[in-house]
This record gives sequence, structure tokens and C-alpha cells, in this order.
Amino acid sequence: MTRAIETACLLLLLVVIGLRPLISETYSSARSPLTASLGEVTDPLPAVTLAIDALILLAVAGWLLARNLGSARPYRRCGLEWGLVLVAAAGGISCLAAANKRLAINATVDWLMLPLVTIVLVQLLRYRWQIRMTLCVILATAAVQAYECYNQVCYSFPETEQFYEENKERIWAARGIELDSPTVALYERRMLGREATGFMAHGNVTGGYLVMAGLAAMACAAARWRSTRLPFRRGLAGVVVLAGAGLLGGAALTGSTGALVGGLAGVAAWILRLTASQWIERNRARALLLAWGLVAGGVLATIGHGLYHNSLPGASLNFRWQYWTASSTMIRDHIFTGVGRENFGSHYLQYKTIESSEEVSNPHNFLVAAGADWGIVGLAGILAMLVGGSIAATRRPQQGLMNEETDPPDDPPAGVPLRWGLAVGAGIFLARLLLLGSSDPDYLLVATAVPVIVWAAVFAATSLESNRLGRFYNDALPGLAIGINCALLAFLVQDTINFGLLVPGAATTFFALLAIPIALNAPEPRGVPEGHHLARGGWPRWAPLACAGAVLILLVGWILIPVARAGAALTQARNALERPTPAPHDMQPAAMAYAEAGRLDRLDPTPPYESAAWLARYAEIGSDPAAALSTALELTDAAIARDRLSTKLQRQKTRLCRQAYDLTLNEEFLVAAIEPARRVTELYPQSPEAHAELGACLLDAARLSADPGQLTEARKHLTRALDLDTARPSWETMRRLPARRLESIRKQIDESSRLLEYPR
Repeated sequence: MTRAIETACLLLLLVVIGLRPLISETYSSARSPLTASLGEVTDPLPAVTLAIDALILLAVAGWLLARNLGSARPYRRCGLEWGLVLVAAAGGISCLAAANKRLAINATVDWLMLPLVTIVLVQLLRYRWQIRMTLCVILATAAVQAYECYNQVCYSFPETEQFYEENKERIWAARGIELDSPTVALYERRMLGREATGFMAHGNVTGGYLVMAGLAAMACAAARWRSTRLPFRRGLAGVVVLAGAGLLGGAALTGSTGALVGGLAGVAAWILRLTASQWIERNRARALLLAWGLVAGGVLATIGHGLYHNSLPGASLNFRWQYWTASSTMIRDHIFTGVGRENFGSHYLQYKTIESSEEVSNPHNFLVAAGADWGIVGLAGILAMLVGGSIAATRRPQQGLMNEETDPPDDPPAGVPLRWGLAVGAGIFLARLLLLGSSDPDYLLVATAVPVIVWAAVFAATSLESNRLGRFYNDALPGLAIGINCALLAFLVQDTINFGLLVPGAATTFFALLAIPIALNAPEPRGVPEGHHLARGGWPRWAPLACAGAVLILLVGWILIPVARAGAALTQARNALERPTPAPHDMQPAAMAYAEAGRLDRLDPTPPYESAAWLARYAEIGSDPAAALSTALELTDAAIARDRLSTKLQRQKTRLCRQAYDLTLNEEFLVAAIEPARRVTELYPQSPEAHAELGACLLDAARLSADPGQLTEARKHLTRALDLDTARPSWETMRRLPARRLESIRKQIDESSRLLEYPR
């Protein structure tokens, strides 16, 4: 029973590890306007990510159950435990303080599951063939990711560009964006750059992920080479080298300089570790302390350079410096609570300067992100994980595992790799088939057939021989741990200027790989007496399982089920948008489905926001437009109550008020438009467009009231819009206000000046 449960838990975790890099995930139910213009494709929903989190927690509970039912096994310390406790406490506090609590809860729950992947894998990986299977799954999935990068550069990008050119006007019209908008220019620049992203949303993340997997493949090949002198088996090591080279080639197609630098840092650390191996073996503690000292020195040198020059070398690093300096003020203002995961972008707008042109959703540094999202306690937790995890992953391997005479034979029975490959592969691609977000059978076939072939081929190539490493085992297995540690280092180096640890697919792979060197270097001691690690009776034995079960029930009942039901209602509403009926607006199928989604999930602002936007369009064709707009304003207020820092919601309220005035000519609506427009300038004080919009609202109201105060304020904000646009860096041309928009603002300034000089 114990072995069956542990096998099921390991199988479940391997499916999750292999699946996540190949699917799209999100913490928000908001619909991408670009996807909305492509009717055959649907966006992922947060319920998918929460369901994966529930599966991870189920594996945790299963391992605890097996541990209690079977003979006592000592717990293998991973070095992440105390850091995880600190992050969990900080994450809970940040969720209570977050403006958008739904995003904060979804993202925090998901991230807390990642260290649990490491902890449970370390306990389950007790045989060499299990470690081999885990590596095979990781490398096979990375190969599919690399294949997609090659496919994008060779085929998908040219086809996408052709489709875009043919449907350009329709796509942007569906988003309500003019073709001369900076948004269009930015999208086209990225698209024409042809930088591969694989199945992930950002090329930098894909590049870092593939470099990490590629170096892990090289480590696996080196271990296989050193494990035998038979020419045939050494030839198999060459196959793994080719697979690793393919992964690194896919990383090169992403155009990520950070991934390249991280990879070079990992290789340099690997070479240094091998050349200085004798000294390091004699002075492990000093070597680790020296390594951390070098890291701290590099961080301090970077900060010192940035403070002295008020910049960092190169445009890309200077962008990051702007993110970090703004984030430092944010962290100071929310030092104990943080702003909540996935809430950084809303807060960042309040702190960014006009010289920092990009509106980012994270600070592109995992330590800064931890401090901003979770406050000082969360940052301390991440640092504790780094220190504890590095100690556990680099400690001296125990003689018990390394001794061939005392180790029991560890080869898997004949056919086990094949059966595991079939089981894990079937789980990965059946789940992925359901999550592709399309009903087109041709697309589903193309998107599944080739990835399955690539995955199966690489899995077979890396698991072709058994895991018996013979008399060279003492040399091979420590080398495998060293190589994987260097792969992990490469990923972390890039993540000092990236956000891979915030992307589920890449982060899950990182934590899964981390479990391998910890498991290799912390084997189960032989001859441990029964009951060594826990009491054989009483509640202490069952307390961890009870806690895991309670958290699982809470996750499923309080978070997953409401989010899933609300997501289903949201999908139903979106499907009904284009099928209005003669019924009143509040009896329309879309309106009722949106109302149901908002009722099922009382934290998510998306249902009331989308419902209000739909009612604004419906008011133009409906029989009672005034009532529809009134309901839209109420729904927008409800959405704002769920996300009080969203500039998008405030701008929607401004547009609805102006639309209601155009319909009713009621001056109260014109006056009501001023408050949300002013709120946008408070949330985003360095936005030229925000000040221009507020100035226009004040000017429209002043035309009717002839209020000199409103005219003066209108001119101030309109002038501020021009000043901010002029203050942008000289090289910044894409985000500047279009010429026609600048001309419109100047005319409004002239009009406000004329009305002040010659009032009615």
C-alpha cells in the first residue's frame, strides 16, 4: 500500500512537471482583447492553475499518508522549510492588504506549492531510476519547448505576420485602439523581431528555462559518460549531448541576452567547481561562504554603480534599474504587508518616473519582487530558501548511497522506463489536449501530434539504458549533482533581471530540478531504527497529514470551486455576447451569466467590468439605453470596489459617464466623469494621457458652468500632459502621443485660455 501510494504521488508530480511548461496559465480571468478577436481561440482560466495546485497538494497529502502507513523513514531536510513558513505567513498578510485580492490569492497559493514540489520529490526520489525518470521527463518536455521555438522561427512567425497584415484593422478595432497608437507600434516591433517564445508568453523566460534544461542535459550526459567505459553506452551519452545542444539552440532563438549571460555564468561555475574540486571538497563550508560573499559583493557593486551614476550600463539594464528604484520606494511604503502577488503593476504606476517608459507588471528581479509583493518578511523567506536550499544541494554526498557494496541493486525491472514513459506522457498530453483552448480538430491534431513524437523520442533517448552506474558510480553521481546545481545557478543569475520564478512552467521545472541534487546528496541513512523520526502513535504522527488535508479542503472548497464555477459562467457570458435577444438588458443571457459569475466569485472584478463594457455597447442598439448605462455604471463601481487601484476600471467609468451625458444631456453625468478621471491621475501621475483626459473632462464641464476654477484646472492638466510627453527620453518615439492627439490637446488649451480671458 505504501509503495503504491508513493508511486501514484510521484507519477502525479511528474505529470504536473511535464505539463506546466507546455500550457498557458493565468491568475486572472480577464480576457485578452487580441484573443477575443480570434473567435476560434479562448483564453485560459485561473481554475486550471488552481486545479494543478490542488494536485500538488494532493501529492503532499498522499506522501504523508504513505509515510504514516508504512515503516518510518527519516525526513530528508531540503533547506526550504523555514523560508516556506515565512513566505506563507507574509503571503497571507499581503492577500488581506492587496487591492485585487483575487489575483493575490491565486498567485500566492500557486507559488507556495512550488517549494512543496521540491520537498515531496526529495522524499520520493529514493532510487536512482526514479531520479533518471524525473530527468527524462524534464528534458523531454524541454525538447518540446525547443521544438516550438524552431517551429515559430521557421513557420509560425511568417504565417502570423501574414495573418496580422490581412486582419490588422479588424483586430485593433475589436480592442478599440487606433492604428497610430503606441500600443500598435510596440506590438508590431515585438512581432517583427521574430524572437521565439515557445509555449510561454515571454522569450526571456523561455530562454532561461531552455538554458537551465540544456545544462541539466549536459550534466546527465557527463554522468552517463563517466559511469561506464563501454563504447556503446558512451555513445548513448552523445545522444544526450545532442539533445542538450538542441535545447541550447532553442534558447538562442529567443534572443535573450540574459539567458546567454546566465548560461555562461553556469558554465563558468561548473568549470571552476571541477578545477578546484580538491580544495572545495576539503573546505566545503568556506567555499559556500565564499560563493555567497561573491554574490553579495556583486549585488552591492551593482547597487553602488546604480546609485553613483543613477543608471546601469546598457539600455536593458538601465530599464531594470528604473524598475528597482521605483520598487524600493514601493517596498518602503508597504514594508510589512507588501502589495500582494500580481498587484505590482497597479502600484508601480504610482512610483514610476516619466523617464521609465515601460509599464511593467513585475520588477524583473525575484528578490525585488518578493520584497514588493510580500514585504520584508516575504523577502526574508526567499533569502532563507536561497541559503538553505544552496546548503542542502551542495552538501557532501553520504557514503551510504555511494557505496556499491552496501547499496541494494537499483536497476528498474525490465520495461519500467517504458511503462513510466507511457503513463507520464499520456497524462501530460491528454491533459494538454483539454487545455489548448480550441475546438478546431485540425489545430488540435497539429498542436499535439508533433510534440508527442518529440517528447517520446527524447524520453526514449535519455532513458535508453538502465541506471546502474557500476564501479564508476562514485565519480558519476556527484558530478550529476554539480552539473544540475550549475544549471540552477544559470537560471537564478538570469532571474536577477528576469521573472522566470514568477512563471508557473519555468518555476515548476526549477524546483523539480532542485530536488535532484538535494536527493542525491541527502540519501536515506541505512539501518535507521523503527520510529526514528516520529512517534509511532498519537496525534503528532497524524498532525502533518491533518494539516495538509485541511489546507487541501480549504483550497478546493473556498478557492478552486468558486473560481471554477465563476469561470464557467464567465465563458457562458462571453459566448452569449453576440446573440442579444429582444428582452430588456438585465434579462439578456450575457447579462445574467455575468451576474452569476460575479455572484459566485465576489473577489474577481472581471465579471462586472466585462458586463459593464458589454452594456455600454448594448446601449447603442438597445431599447432602453439610459437604463443600460445606469446599470453599467453600477457594475463598474462594483468592479472598482474589487480592485480599487485599477486605472482601467476608472477610465471605463469616465467613458460611461461621458456616454451617458451624450445620451441624456444631463450635466450631472459630465460632472461625475471628473472624479474617476482625477483618480487616474492619482494612480498614474506620470501619464500624459491621464492628465489629457482629466483636462478634457474639466473643460467640457466648464463649458456649461463657466466655472473659472474648472477652466484653470483643465488648462493645468492639459499643459501637464504636453510637458510630460516632452519630458520623455529623446530616444523614446513609440510611446509618445500621436501628432493628432497633441494637436487636439493644444486646441483645448487655447480654448480654456480663451474662456478664462473672455468668460461668458
